[in-house]
Amino acid sequence: MAHEWMPGPPGKYTGRYVAEQGPDRVQPVPTPPKPIGEYRDPASRLGWRFPIKRSWTAEWLAKTIELCSSRHSLFFVDTCFFTKPLEDIVWEALLERDIVITPLVLYELQPWLDNPKCNKMMRDEVKRAVNHSHPRIHINELDEVILRHGFSYYADLLTLRKLHGFIIANEFQKRNGRPPNKDEFNGLAFRAFGERGALIARKGWDDFGKHNCCADEELAVTAALSALISGNDVTILTRDHDILEQFYKLLFLIETHYKSMLSADRYASNPSAFLSMPIPNGDHFGDPFRRFVGGYDLLLESDSDPVLGWRDLLPEERRDVHLQCLWFSGGPSQLVFESLEFNADEDMRRLLEIKGRTGGMNTDMLDDRNCHAWAYPDNHNLGGLAAVAVDRKFKVHEGREHSVLDMIFALLCVERFELLEWRK
Repeated sequence: MAHEWMPGPPGKYTGRYVAEQGPDRVQPVPTPPKPIGEYRDPASRLGWRFPIKRSWTAEWLAKTIELCSSRHSLFFVDTCFFTKPLEDIVWEALLERDIVITPLVLYELQPWLDNPKCNKMMRDEVKRAVNHSHPRIHINELDEVILRHGFSYYADLLTLRKLHGFIIANEFQKRNGRPPNKDEFNGLAFRAFGERGALIARKGWDDFGKHNCCADEELAVTAALSALISGNDVTILTRDHDILEQFYKLLFLIETHYKSMLSADRYASNPSAFLSMPIPNGDHFGDPFRRFVGGYDLLLESDSDPVLGWRDLLPEERRDVHLQCLWFSGGPSQLVFESLEFNADEDMRRLLEIKGRTGGMNTDMLDDRNCHAWAYPDNHNLGGLAAVAVDRKFKVHEGREHSVLDMIFALLCVERFELLEWRK
């Protein structure tokens, strides 16, 4: 992952992780071109801007929405953003853009639609969209296009972070004859998954079995895939920091898989250009997960440019898609917010097509073998190596299968960063 650091105090646990982790290295990159929109900052390809806390106002937020550079931008609005007091100037600005409400958000909005305690003007507009239609508010259904582009695969991986909260609590109860208290659960989850993973696991334990238990994951995945499939910029508006955290994990997964797809393209075109070594069938380098199970699994050393790094794999044509999640607290007029931004490649749509067609593979060019640009994120000694290998799989919801390596990426806090340095 790569990013440009922004001044200011780090945000909540996602931003704190980034600040404490720090960059692994400095990566020189070309100075990005001036963006089409007059009010957008330049951004590097696959560059991130991470959360910092800022004071804001409803008036400034409305102005930001008005100045959004792309007229085709989509705003995915979370339940709690609708149901907490906010000045009408923000809703008026949003009603000039395209608002999307996902199915489980709509389910959660029903008490507000029936008896709003605030934002009554916006309630009336949403009710009009539900009962009839609306030129700006779109009641989303999970259509075949999104389902064919890896929706279930990525939603399952994010949901896995919550499911392990239930697993931790269930295993504790089996050992002790009672459920864990809050401190016991938090300690177990923190040791297993770190601060970020523990907070998501706790929410999974609290919400397990509820109809809306996967509302966050549905919102994050639908927003991201809508952007990458359509090429339109997307913004999520929320007051729930777990949405920002899940959006971050999702985009990290997609970016990692995209690098793997590009690596597979390069390997398939000229395997002899890569230095390789077989992964031993016995101890698998002492891998406790036994993530690969093929008879001819290989570790690869990168053949990318020593200066550009993995960015040497990127397509020559640059087509940016801007995704961001804005988290707010406060209101109705004085706000605090954090912004997580990612500048994606439109070519990521090809990855999503492969995911949907193959049931989760990063490539369709290597027969039954997959390609992973980062094969051992949990092993520092093997951290720089890729793999072409047959994945060990595990079954999740409705019999769908996922690779064990993707489970590791989803559950553990293994994200690493480059600090991008613009060349003049």
